[in-house]
Amino acid sequence: MTRRLSAEFTCAVSGVIDYLCACEAHHVPADAACPVIAFDAGRGYCPAGAAEGHDWRATGGRTLATVREWMGRPAS
Repeated sequence: MTRRLSAEFTCAVSGVIDYLCACEAHHVPADAACPVIAFDAGRGYCPAGAAEGHDWRATGGRTLATVREWMGRPAS
């Protein structure tokens, strides 16, 4: 089950991201307005901010800034 988190968390680049969505269809050129969503008692990052269809991969507890860097995203 996934759900959107508040905009306050999405801006916190030091927040821990537990999962990264590896679904190719969700790897869009620019982040959605709310790319951080709740998943499996943790937080997931999906560039498309999709409600479903994810292919979640564990990050090992990385920061949002690190996950965005892995994805080739500019610093916030």
